[in-house]
Amino acid sequence: MIRSSIQRRTFHPAVAAPGFTLIELLAVITIIGVLAALVLAAVGKARRMAYTAREISAAKQLMVAYLTYPIDNRDRLLAGKDDSEAKYDETGQGFGGEYGGGDMVSASWVHAIRPYLGNRFINTLYVNEQAFYYQELVSRHGTAGAAYHLSLFTTFGMNMDGVGGLAGGSMKEQVAVRRVNEATLPSGLIVFTSANGRNTADPKDIRAGYFRLEAPVPKWPSKNLTEQPADISMDEKYGYVSFRNSGKAVVAFLDGHVKLYTCAELRDMRLWAEEARATDNPKWRPKAIL
Repeated sequence: MIRSSIQRRTFHPAVAAPGFTLIELLAVITIIGVLAALVLAAVGKARRMAYTAREISAAKQLMVAYLTYPIDNRDRLLAGKDDSEAKYDETGQGFGGEYGGGDMVSASWVHAIRPYLGNRFINTLYVNEQAFYYQELVSRHGTAGAAYHLSLFTTFGMNMDGVGGLAGGSMKEQVAVRRVNEATLPSGLIVFTSANGRNTADPKDIRAGYFRLEAPVPKWPSKNLTEQPADISMDEKYGYVSFRNSGKAVVAFLDGHVKLYTCAELRDMRLWAEEARATDNPKWRPKAIL
């Protein structure tokens, strides 16, 4: 008998490779979700820290400009409102009747300090999201048309009732220091803080900052804010001070230093008014406005 040269092959059933069970798949998905959340949280925190660092840097530049102004003006600090001197836009053009807002624009501290900022508002008075607002305004209205709004919605507000005063006006002038040497403690007197004046009529409006501040006494509510409130009407109630930096405001002082403060810390009126500091009264109340 002739044997076939073809050998018979023995076939064995394939053994299935081990796979993931449903529980294992759910566990993997959960781990991925947790890791993604951690990454997003880290990215969000890093972004907020970068925003805060940028705002602090801008505040320091602003104070350099603010303290340079008196050198050219007989030691007189920049007033919150002063229509006695000419103001110019970023192109060097004087403010005339073609500017919306008229006298309010020409009297604003915002445009008075512009030359000391190198005629540059981006990353000095308009920082982070407000820089986009600046660009939108200028692209939509041009320099002339945007001048009025740019004088209002700055990233930082000025403590004009406590420092510089309102030249030519009568509102609280008696409490404002006019020169650095009039302050008992320049390192303890606020000039600027983070500010917000969001549009209550249109919540979708991207404007945010505000040009002036109001001290905590007698206006602020008793509750201490620990974050930027969703209720935009709170901006005005808390004197336009913004706590957008993880529950803190960037605060610039008359000696030029910049620091983060909480809402509770900013209730000390000695930080806002020379008379409060001179009498060592953290609950000092300003005189009635005439």
